[in-house]
Formats: sequence, structure tokens, C-alpha cells
Amino acid sequence: MLKRSQKIAYGIGNSGLALVNIVVQTWLLFFLAPGTGRILIPASLVGAIWLAGRVVDALIDPPLATWSDRCRSRLGRRLPFMLWSGLPLGLVTVVLFSEGAYSALGPSPILRGVLLALYLGAFYFLFSVWAVPYNALVADLSRDEKERVDLSTSAAIFNLAGTGIAMIGFGKVVDSFAPRTDAAAKAAGAAAPFSGPAFLYAALIIGVLAIVTFYASTFGLLRLRTAGDEPSSLPFFKAAGSVFRNRPFVAYVIGMNVFWAGFTVINVSIPYYITILMGESVGFSSIALGITFGVALLCFPLMNALPKRIGKRRAVMLCTLVMALALALIWFIPSPPFGLSPRIFGLIIMGLAGLPIAGLFIIPNAMVADLSDFRLPNGDKPGEAIYYGVQGVIQNFMIGVVTALSGLLFDVFGKSPDHPLGVRLTGPIGAAFALFAFVAFLRFYPDDRKGLFGHDGRNH
Repeated sequence: MLKRSQKIAYGIGNSGLALVNIVVQTWLLFFLAPGTGRILIPASLVGAIWLAGRVVDALIDPPLATWSDRCRSRLGRRLPFMLWSGLPLGLVTVVLFSEGAYSALGPSPILRGVLLALYLGAFYFLFSVWAVPYNALVADLSRDEKERVDLSTSAAIFNLAGTGIAMIGFGKVVDSFAPRTDAAAKAAGAAAPFSGPAFLYAALIIGVLAIVTFYASTFGLLRLRTAGDEPSSLPFFKAAGSVFRNRPFVAYVIGMNVFWAGFTVINVSIPYYITILMGESVGFSSIALGITFGVALLCFPLMNALPKRIGKRRAVMLCTLVMALALALIWFIPSPPFGLSPRIFGLIIMGLAGLPIAGLFIIPNAMVADLSDFRLPNGDKPGEAIYYGVQGVIQNFMIGVVTALSGLLFDVFGKSPDHPLGVRLTGPIGAAFALFAFVAFLRFYPDDRKGLFGHDGRNH
């Protein structure tokens, strides 16, 4: 039985992952190619580089996961990776937002794109080195399904805190350092001035906070370094291939990663929803996202209890439907129904998104921990981290595709107050992703209340 302090030590690491991941996912595209003002790199080029970086990162995840599963360090199978990668991950997050580094290469978007590719490659490599072993700890730390949900809930609470700081706090810091818009200009509909240095100051704060949380979690788990099964004996290719013999996992990895694609649409586009569709400053994100995360926090007890009561599959299906509704409504923000203003209607959508976000923060890791109990016909286990590594391949690819698609939509159809079609289209497209995920879980994922596998851990 795990102590509360151990559950907290595990959870706090997720706040660091959320800090760096959400800042990069939500703000980097906007920093490089805002709707108004200077453009360091065109949005479509940023999207293409992002996709390439995600593909490379996806190829790294499975070998890294197998390395972790087979690791025989005195610190256990997971902690050595977390110890050495936390500091450089925080630092590279900061340099991604250095306007001077891009500008020093001259006006060529190609040269700037090469630098961005190097930075993003380093970021996603280091992110995987920390995240893949960390996520596998859920299966290591407990074999009890309810306790795994509790661990995932602890991680979700800290994830929400990190995400809130990354989305709300980052925008607030940027707004506080940006030049002011006078009242007359704002009344005339002028966009808020853009400030590149303000993004660097905000990224520096995020980087330092992330480093602190990485090492607070790692050192807090040192006593549990020997938890979990013995290191896996399966070589990489056999372990990676074996997870696809786990039929429930195949259904999960397709459905959940398409669901994440819908969530990524929101992540990438939030600054544009705030500034272009709602006509507010970047700092207004603190109010909009405060509502989202306030609702998500209120839904955490529900999302902790619901999987235990109706099963994880049904809980995820509920989340996909609510996410699809929230995303579909984004199209109507510029011209809301019922006489509502774009600001109020946008805030309603942000609040509605809180419920599925709470589910996304809690349920997936608990599901993968359950799925990793699968055994091959000869009784071998493929490992634990390998499941997160294989999931990372699909997830990185989907996130890269969605980010590239968003950049393309913005450049082709518009991302300015006068031409917002590209921003509006992200809503219906994201809703389609969420509905696809609903169908995948409905048709292909087994009812986990009846057990995913037989008593011997094999497919039914």
C-alpha cells in the first residue's frame, strides 16, 4: 500500500512535464507566427518542422522504453533517466523562445527553420527520456487497479497545476511585459502589440519551475527505486512487436491518440481563439483558461470515481462526446447564437472543455498500466515502459500532424481578425477527431469491468 506522500511525489513530476510540454505546444507557434506583428518563421513551415520533429521523436520512444525496461541500475529501472534529463529539458524549453537566436541568422526563414528543428529535436528527445520511464512507474508502483487510478489522479492534479501555470501564467507574464494598448486603439479594434522578449521572460520562469518539480519528484521516489517487476529480458524488436499481440492495447492506442489529436487542436489554437476570434489580448487567456481548469478541477473527483463505477472505457467515451461538442462550437465564436458576445460564448466553450480535459489527465495512464499486465502465450511480459513508448510513436505522429495541419490552415485560410477562417476550421476538424475516438472505443475496446485478459494475463 503506497503512502500519500509517495503518491504526491509521483504526481509532482507530471507538473514539470505539463509546464514544458504545454508551453511549447500552446505558445511556440504563436510566438513564431502570431496573427499580427512580426513573423519569425511562417506558420506552415513551423508546422512541417514540428511534424518532422515528432516523427523522429516517435522513432526514439520504443527503443528508449525497452532500454528502461531492461535497465539494471542500483537506482532502479526508471530513475536514472529522470535524473540526468531534467535539467537540460528545462533549459532547452527556455532557448526555444529566444527571439534573438532566430533573428541573428538573418531574415531567411530556412535558416531560422533549421535552428528551430535543432531546438525542437533536443526538446522532444529530452522530454521522452524523462516522460517514458516516469509514466511506466504507475505499473511499477502498484498492481492494484484502484490504486493505479489514485496514482493517475495525483499525476492529473499536478498536471492540471502545471498546465494552468503554462497556459494562464505564461500568458499573464507575457501580457505584463508587453507594451500597452491605449483605450482608443482598443476601442477601434486594434490588436494588442506583440512583444518577443516578453515570451523569453515567461519561458525562463517556466523552465526554472519545471526543473524544480523534476528533481522534487525524482528524489521523492528514491526509496521506491526497486519497485516493480524484474527487468525485462525481451530484446527491443520482440518487445515492441509483442505489444501489438495485446488486442485491447491496439484498440486503446488508436482511440486514445485520436482523442489526443482533438485536444491538441485546442492546445495549438488557444492563443488564436483568444486574440483573433474573441478579440482579446493574450493576457485574457488567464480568465478563459482559469475557467477551463477550474471546471476540470471540480471534475477531478468525478473522474476519479467514474472509472471505478462504470469502467474506464465508458468514462473515456463520455469524455470524447463532450470534447466533440466543445470543439464543434468553436466555429460559432465570432457570431454566437442567442445574442451572446464572442467573449461570453468563448468562455462557455472553455468551461465545457474542462470535463473531458479532467478525464484525459486521469484515465489514460491508469488504462495503460492495466494493459501492461498482458502476458504472451509463453508467460513472458513485454515490459511496462514499452507500452508508453509505442503509444508515444502514435501520439507524437498525431500531434505532429495536427500541429502541421493547424499551421497550414492558418496560412492558407487566414489567422487574422479580418480573415479568421483558418482558426475557425480547427474546431470542426478537432470535433471529427473526438467522434472518431468515441467510435473506436465503442466498437473495439473491451468492457474493462469484465476484465481485459484471462486469469493468466493472456487475451480472451
